Amino acid sequence: MLMYFILSICTSKPAQTAKPTASSNSKVASANELVKQAKAAFDSKDYNKSYEMYEAVSKAKYGQEITINSLYMMGESRFRQKDYDSAVVKYQDVIRKYPSHPLAASSLYKQALSFDYLKEKETAQMLYKKVIEKYPSSPEAKQAQAKIKN
Repeated sequence: MLMYFILSICTSKPAQTAKPTASSNSKVASANELVKQAKAAFDSKDYNKSYEMYEAVSKAKYGQEITINSLYMMGESRFRQKDYDSAVVKYQDVIRKYPSHPLAASSLYKQALSFDYLKEKETAQMLYKKVIEKYPSSPEAKQAQAKIKN
């Protein structure tokens, strides 16, 4: 134990003049842990738990990027449950609040897919066209192009 302590002191970096506070470090660690748990729940197909955890993260003000990803994953959780109406609403949060973020293109495309699955073909087609119009160089634009009926 003493050897580990000495090694850690010898190999540690010099102190910086502006260090993050203990509370900000703790907040980042807390966010990372929650996101990790939410992803694990999603990966194990526990979409309700995943949704709840991502919702908690999105409300906790851990930073914009974490919030955007959490909102998107809430939509993904509902999409995987085939709760397309709820998925559309969550994807809309990403599109409305963060229209220039890369996940906005994916959210719009997933909305179109959701409407396709809900058998609302006209709305789906309109949204596929909107993906191409608003995000022409995105991978989702190519996918949307393939979905558009001539």
